[in-house]
Amino acid sequence: MRLEQFNAGHFPMIKEWWKGHDHPDLPIEIMPDIGVLSYGEDGKPLAFGVLYAANSASIGWIEWITTNPECTPFESYKGVSTVLDFLCKEAKDVGISWVLCTCRQKSLGRLLIKNGFAQTDENVSHFLKLITTK
Repeated sequence: MRLEQFNAGHFPMIKEWWKGHDHPDLPIEIMPDIGVLSYGEDGKPLAFGVLYAANSASIGWIEWITTNPECTPFESYKGVSTVLDFLCKEAKDVGISWVLCTCRQKSLGRLLIKNGFAQTDENVSHFLKLITTK
């Protein structure tokens, strides 16, 4: 399994993945500096996720986890597990003690639990609002 730091060149592919999973389109401006993609041994891109770090509390937020829609369930499992592991280690390295992750897919919820996360809520919606433009 290989990891690659997320950059703007990856974004068109990530947007296609989101589209393939009926996820709303998001602007690149909201992507944080810490993002990663996992790749299979054959070089196939498998999964993506990012880490936001709070500036006033010891908590981070792992979000926008998605997989290549062409992945098998096993490839998705391995790819997301690798992304989660990396982002949790990155969080620890920057002094974050807690990480929060939200999801709508039951399979991702089960994977989060397998990776040490505790479910704290269910049936939650997320809302995004643009408050300023540059």
